[in-house]
Amino acid sequence: MFDWDDLKVFAAVARAGTTLAAARRLGVSQPTVVRRIAGLEQATGVALFERGRTGYRLTDAGQEILPLAEQVAREMAAIADVMASRSRRLTGTIRVTAAEPVANLLLAPAVLAFQRTHPDVEIQLLLSDRFLDLTRGEADVALRATINGLEDSDLIGRRLADAPWAVYCSRGYADTKGRPSSLPECEGHAILSSERSTGGFPAMLWLEEAAPNAKVVWRSNSLASLQSAVRAGLGLSSLPCLLGRNDPELVKCFDAGGANCPDIWILSHAGARRQPHVRSFIEALGEHVIAHADQLRDESR
Repeated sequence: MFDWDDLKVFAAVARAGTTLAAARRLGVSQPTVVRRIAGLEQATGVALFERGRTGYRLTDAGQEILPLAEQVAREMAAIADVMASRSRRLTGTIRVTAAEPVANLLLAPAVLAFQRTHPDVEIQLLLSDRFLDLTRGEADVALRATINGLEDSDLIGRRLADAPWAVYCSRGYADTKGRPSSLPECEGHAILSSERSTGGFPAMLWLEEAAPNAKVVWRSNSLASLQSAVRAGLGLSSLPCLLGRNDPELVKCFDAGGANCPDIWILSHAGARRQPHVRSFIEALGEHVIAHADQLRDESR
């Protein structure tokens, strides 16, 4: 049985007319071309060329085989292109962590766009208000609202956008108890705040401290729970504008301008970032968040 690559050499010699010209076209040495043609003729038992001083001329058998050999060469080139394309295609699994609001409004659309061009990359979403430990491998990438994304020096991060907060109440609360437009107007209102712990939300604690004559009626360490409580009309609370502007049951009272509000960071561990599919996803996600940073603000009022 002959080597299929010999057909490509055969076709090159047939078109070039000499082994030297064919060797230049193929990027190999002339002795290699001579050897491959001889091997093909020996394997098939058919003389394909007549050798002369001016070059190689096809025999009748060679004339008959040439169109078939060129077709095989084209198909082999097509197969090589497909295989090369697949070898360049990004594959793998990426575990991405984010809080649920950030995941729903920013991360999910970015993942959809990324997978249109990288269908072989699987994204596993880990929803958590708790910051998963990337250095211990709990996740590969984090999209995180945080004051200082690089508190952990082992992480690689990029600040993407501001994530301002504002004070919100429900429409029903505003109708029955009023809609304060400043901190002094919060006197006598009910306030919903976070737990006083390392996992507390600074912007909520800011409202509690800046409006001491308001009454805290609810505490929680869950942002989703606090949003639901505001929606139910229990009182006022500082919330990320990302949440407030997208909740039709809430109305903005005023900006939490004096609070220490977080920024949106994208973070990963150096080991994860070295993987091409992770690095490509990080770049795509970062550009998506920057392009949609207006969703993090609420310009109402």
